[in-house]
Amino acid sequence: MTMTMHALIASLCGLLISATALAADPVHEVADRINAQRRQHKLPTLRYNDKLAVAAQSQADWMARAGKMTHLRGQEATSFEDWKRGDHHPVNRMIHAGYFDWHELYSLEVENGRQVLVAKFGATEKVDEIIAHGSPQSGPGRFQPTVIVGGWMNSSGHRKTILTERYQEVGVGFTRTAKGDAYWCAVFGKK
Repeated sequence: MTMTMHALIASLCGLLISATALAADPVHEVADRINAQRRQHKLPTLRYNDKLAVAAQSQADWMARAGKMTHLRGQEATSFEDWKRGDHHPVNRMIHAGYFDWHELYSLEVENGRQVLVAKFGATEKVDEIIAHGSPQSGPGRFQPTVIVGGWMNSSGHRKTILTERYQEVGVGFTRTAKGDAYWCAVFGKK
């Protein structure tokens, strides 16, 4: 073989290796592992939903910036307009991502002369969110989908969410910080 042919083969091998490395997708692997757990328990698998993934990624990114693991962001809204603009609650993030419209889940009612936002019957049954955080001290497992889903399955609240039969779709978000922290979020929905 000529030197040019060796260079071409080396370049093609490099491209294949790069493509393989890019194909590694931890968020879809987490979704697949969640579905594997559901199958083991004879539950329907969840469709991956890009809008739920936007909501999940938004929360993973926010937790990474804030440096804390929590479902609620900042101050709770004090008015309906603040609530519509804000991302305080997982439901807000799902609405902003376009998965639901606010009137599908809530109605405005008048109570004691003021407007009050009221959840419609069954609204709380349509959404859920689970989160995880791994610090550099927790080792390389904080990035591994098998460790993340395994941890969720060993936590009764997270396990209950993963194994809730009524959910139909899931989206996953993942963020790493410059300091090495990993933040995960999985959002579950039912239309």
